[in-house]
Amino acid sequence: MARVALVALSALFFLMAAVVHEQPQRIVSLDGTTTEIVAALGAEHLLVGRDDSSTYPASVERIPSVGYQFTLGAEGILSLHPSLVLGRDDAQPRTVLQQVRDAGVRVVLLSEPHTLAGVESKIATVATLLGRKAQGKMLIARLRREDAALRRDVAERRGAPARVLVFLAISPEMTLACGPQSGPGAMVALVGAINALPQMRSCKTATPESIIAARPDVIVALTRGADMRAGAPQLRAVIGITQTPAWRSHRLYTFDSLFFGGFGPRSGRALLDLFDAVYRAN
Repeated sequence: MARVALVALSALFFLMAAVVHEQPQRIVSLDGTTTEIVAALGAEHLLVGRDDSSTYPASVERIPSVGYQFTLGAEGILSLHPSLVLGRDDAQPRTVLQQVRDAGVRVVLLSEPHTLAGVESKIATVATLLGRKAQGKMLIARLRREDAALRRDVAERRGAPARVLVFLAISPEMTLACGPQSGPGAMVALVGAINALPQMRSCKTATPESIIAARPDVIVALTRGADMRAGAPQLRAVIGITQTPAWRSHRLYTFDSLFFGGFGPRSGRALLDLFDAVYRAN
């Protein structure tokens, strides 16, 4: 009888352990690309919080926000009772992230990739954390097919590389353009084009003089929620823009900022679209 009871008790213990193990994670994502990866892996239902840069897919905007990834507060994150917090390795303030760790929450911060290989690595890491390796492999396989198509396009291109100018933000107060050492700048290089502002290290204010001197063949304006399309009406507000070759030839395009510069699951498609805009569209 004692042996039967012991066996029954052991079975109950293992059953309880399995139930605990299978409890779904409560995830707070601190950047838009990570949120997009979680959703693409089929785990959007595990998200209990997101930061303000998380806008894709549109359904994630119903999830409570914890603020912006560079101005975080511990109280907002901890109020959601997460078991896992995911974000970029430059999320701020660091003291807030340490407070979240000190509360017993696992915090995983990942470097921001600027290559498709880096995107693959990030997808694989998040997929492993969520126990969704099979879904991760499917996303990576699609990304590799798109990468192969892009490499063929770049190899077959003829003529001089185009000069591309990317505007991250346009307002009456400030015009931000992106240099080579930025996410948008990396996209320009990957399609075999030249950044029209090579001296600009990241995304900084562009003066009218620098815009004119850049002589861009193509101009890309980044905004929230726009598919790739010809024309960028907001560029009319930029002083000096009408004196560029891109303006005169009507080679102006608008891209969604997360799609274009986020380096996530859609980056392969974004690069193919950018190549078409730079080298195929009139």
